[in-house]
Amino acid sequence: MARMKRFIFSCLLIAALISILCIGANAYNYPAMPSNWQSLKVTVGDVTMPLAEYPDGSIFPGDKEYMTVAEGKQYGINLASNLWLRGSQCVAFARYTYAALFYKYPQDATMDNSLAYKYGSSYAYYNMIYKVLGQTTLAPGYSASTLKTLFTACVPGSVMRISGHSMVLMAVFSDGCIIYDSNFANGAGSFEVDVRKYTWQEFVDKLGGRGLEALQMPVYYPGVTYYVNGSKYWTTVTDAPDTPSIDYEVDTSYAGKYVVYNCSSVNVRSTPSTEKTAIGSLPAGTVVTVAGRYGDWYQIDYNGSAAWVSANYLKAYSGELTVTFDPNGGTAKYLSDTFEIGTAFGILPSVTKEKRTLIGWFDGSTQYTEKSIVPNVSALSLTARWGVNSYTDVNENAWYARFVENANDLGLIATDTRFFPDRQTTRGEFVTVLSRIYTKEYGALTVPDENPFTDLESGAYYRGPVLWASKVGVVSGITSDLFMPKNTVQRQQMAAFMYRYATAVAGKPMYQGDSLIYDFNDAEKVSSYAVTAMNWAIDAGIFKGDDKGNLNPQDPARRSEMAVVLTKFLTYLNS
Repeated sequence: MARMKRFIFSCLLIAALISILCIGANAYNYPAMPSNWQSLKVTVGDVTMPLAEYPDGSIFPGDKEYMTVAEGKQYGINLASNLWLRGSQCVAFARYTYAALFYKYPQDATMDNSLAYKYGSSYAYYNMIYKVLGQTTLAPGYSASTLKTLFTACVPGSVMRISGHSMVLMAVFSDGCIIYDSNFANGAGSFEVDVRKYTWQEFVDKLGGRGLEALQMPVYYPGVTYYVNGSKYWTTVTDAPDTPSIDYEVDTSYAGKYVVYNCSSVNVRSTPSTEKTAIGSLPAGTVVTVAGRYGDWYQIDYNGSAAWVSANYLKAYSGELTVTFDPNGGTAKYLSDTFEIGTAFGILPSVTKEKRTLIGWFDGSTQYTEKSIVPNVSALSLTARWGVNSYTDVNENAWYARFVENANDLGLIATDTRFFPDRQTTRGEFVTVLSRIYTKEYGALTVPDENPFTDLESGAYYRGPVLWASKVGVVSGITSDLFMPKNTVQRQQMAAFMYRYATAVAGKPMYQGDSLIYDFNDAEKVSSYAVTAMNWAIDAGIFKGDDKGNLNPQDPARRSEMAVVLTKFLTYLNS
């Protein structure tokens, strides 16, 4: 009898799996491509976004370099360090889009610093897609109908990898698809993000026979529906007819509120087994309602349905936490508050400090925001971290902070919310800031009509400063007709520009002192044109070596270094 029961149960379970997989290939309702596709808006759960914009509601920022650890936590991703978004810009964009749009619907995928996805037949997002075609890749030579078969078995938000290039499948229609793509714009080092519409044949033609190497699907919470302009567009398999389920007898003596701990996040599963695909995850500190225990698993309420979490990662919920706030020299509206553990903070105290902008509230290196989950700890003290003036990315304790502040106060650098101190300075930027030193002392620039350089774009912010600086003998081009304003400026080039300004414009005497560059290990790396200028910059206190005794004359200068040397240079001119 027991053997017969086990046999019947196994048959039912297999039937359920087959039913789910078959449903997975046919459950989606894709309409024809609308004429106004560029203005479409999609809704996943309570997240709504225009297709033509980036998932956080803004146009993709070309100067965004990192996904921070704090941002990752908001998206349900636990990063060991900031996620670099440059280099392979298509991978970075796909990775960030995937996280930003679906952060409320955690995936079984791992977000790391190498790929936008992990691929292999053992991963969950292959279970439906590739069973449709019976293969794990699309080799070159596939047809439009084969591509349609694959894509119409997918869901919006899938990340695809095609011969080394990553794209995001944002919408599928009966006659084609919409793709998010990111590339360098005009070879100039800036980013462009395109929302592109293709028919199935157009997309095959566009790919030029390249194979589809991998494709990752987001895993939604059960019952969540994808809407386009308010109309139901895609529905999870939970809308399908009921399939057999198993009734697990739980020990209700364990019922109550619990909090996630002992991990960065815990997987939520449809059954009390690691063999089943995770249907989501919960970050540390999340409070859940437990119905009971079955073996080493707790049954929890997950979006209105029963689900399972390993008992190793839940402990009894302890109530409220009193948090103290240190304004760090500022003035806070209040210095302590009580929050319910496992919920979002909601509101953190407003705080002000003269000539400072709040970067955020921190416990060590961990930042807490209004969306952060109140941790299950015995005590928590948060300290305000400040940026100088209006800059949220220039910590007031950074070695270059006072120079950035001074440069901003003097009008040498523009007032904005971000300064990008670690970004490399271009030749055009440096000459532009140098010209502002001139206008402070002598008034408006006199810009000549003649232009010896062919690469100064009409209307570019640096065009007038470069032409002025060339005319008065402060700068010269990389070649006779190319200034290359978008190239990064080397440290020795900064020294040369400032030295020529000091002598040709400010009337300072030519440098006749010692050859100070030979006090450093890498003196031989100083180009011949810059030797006198580097000696002068060292003698004037504008340049000094690093902690290894190197001048690094050919290294590109960061914007933080630009603020330091130009502030010191202005002090020298006024001495």
